[in-house]
Amino acid sequence: MKIRFAAMFALIIISSIILAFLSIGQTPMLILSLFIIGVASSCAICAFRQFVRPLQIIIAYARQIADGNLTGSIEGKFILELNELAFALQKVANTLSNKLAFMTSMLDNIPTPMAFISPNGKITWLNKPMVDLIDAGGSPESHYGEDFSVFFYGERRETVTEKAIRTRERHSAKSEVTSRKGIKKWISVASSPIFDPNGVLIGGFTSIFDFTRVVEKEQGMTRMNQQIMEAVRTFEEISKELSLTGVSLGEDIAGVNKGMDEQKDRVNETVTAMEQMNATVLEVARNASEAAGNSAKAKDQAFEGEEVVKQVVASIQAVQAQAMKLKESMSALGKQSESIGAILEVISDIADQTNLLALNAAIEAARAGDAGRGFAVVADEVRKLAEKTMNATKEVGQAISGIQQGTRENMHSVDKAVQAIEETTVHAKESGISLQAIVDYTETSSIQVQSIATAAEEQSSASEQINRAMVGIDHATEDTLAAMRRAVAHVEHLNGLAEKLTDSMHALASTS
Repeated sequence: MKIRFAAMFALIIISSIILAFLSIGQTPMLILSLFIIGVASSCAICAFRQFVRPLQIIIAYARQIADGNLTGSIEGKFILELNELAFALQKVANTLSNKLAFMTSMLDNIPTPMAFISPNGKITWLNKPMVDLIDAGGSPESHYGEDFSVFFYGERRETVTEKAIRTRERHSAKSEVTSRKGIKKWISVASSPIFDPNGVLIGGFTSIFDFTRVVEKEQGMTRMNQQIMEAVRTFEEISKELSLTGVSLGEDIAGVNKGMDEQKDRVNETVTAMEQMNATVLEVARNASEAAGNSAKAKDQAFEGEEVVKQVVASIQAVQAQAMKLKESMSALGKQSESIGAILEVISDIADQTNLLALNAAIEAARAGDAGRGFAVVADEVRKLAEKTMNATKEVGQAISGIQQGTRENMHSVDKAVQAIEETTVHAKESGISLQAIVDYTETSSIQVQSIATAAEEQSSASEQINRAMVGIDHATEDTLAAMRRAVAHVEHLNGLAEKLTDSMHALASTS
């Protein structure tokens, strides 16, 4: 416009000069003036084409650069310094474009959420991590021009960036923010005002550090520490209970040891009683042999009358009846001997009856877990062996009582038989008749008495078997005592493990 105005002004001046020369009648001067004006106009037009128009193009390009458009280029021909000026402006634009692209790429690749806010609170620039932080969606460019507080919080409020712009000072803060998807996050915000080289405020720069994972890990560690403390308290309670159980188990095993010692004493007493009973049975056999001899003597003295013989017959019948009773008693004694064999079978199965003596020990060992596994095996064997020993001992005692009862009945029957034989002998002395019958009956009685002696010998053999069974019980009792001693050692070891567990739990609690 200025150039056009100058051209119009020049035309007005030229027109005025022409009119002046015409008014005074100076035609040659007019022609000369017109020539000069033509030359000047040609020079002006040439200057306009060579300088003014290119200068206008350069000015327009410079304005594009000033407006931030660095993608354009200068189109046209330039001479002299104008060409250098155009080249310099193009180079400036390219340099600014490259540096701006470098800075933009660098900022976009920084994982830290960042944004540049204008003085009026609008978004001038932000990167993708800032968009992802609050799950806003879209590209960063799509949010340019939005109010930063509405973009970040979903409502209008003063942000740390606006505070930094308002106070022209750097500010930082930590806070919680909820994203568009409802996810709570913990962030640290740092904002600084930005000034141009002349000190004019042009906006604020904000960077945000998302330490949500740190907070979540801290919360996880807190929960883990609480769980560890709960586990420590539980382990301490288990350790205390395990220690108390070990003490109680040790006392129970000590009681079992005492009972086994008493049982061993009772077995020794039983063995002694069996030896005495065996001696008594041998004495019965000897007495029976003597009774057989007396019967032989009675045969030589049977010289009485018929009436006496009848009495002798009656007496001998009584002797026969007593002998039958003695036979039945000896038969019962044989059955008792058979029960001794059954008892020996029970003794061979002693290992299956241990539960009643060491059940508590097995339960407590099971509570101890792996630490009490070895002890559980020993305690189980102890339980089986001890229980079988008790049952077998009880049954052997019953069998022995039966044998003793049968022996007493045999002794009573033998006494009656001896008394009857003595009466027979008296009647035989008074008898004088039927000697042969008496002699035959006496021979029969002698055979029966010999049977009694044989039965007594069998009873003696059974007593020896019972004695051997008692010795086996004594050995089993010794094995049980040895196993109980090993169990005591395992209990002491278990108590030591419980103490170590308690110490470890205390150490873990102190480190937590």
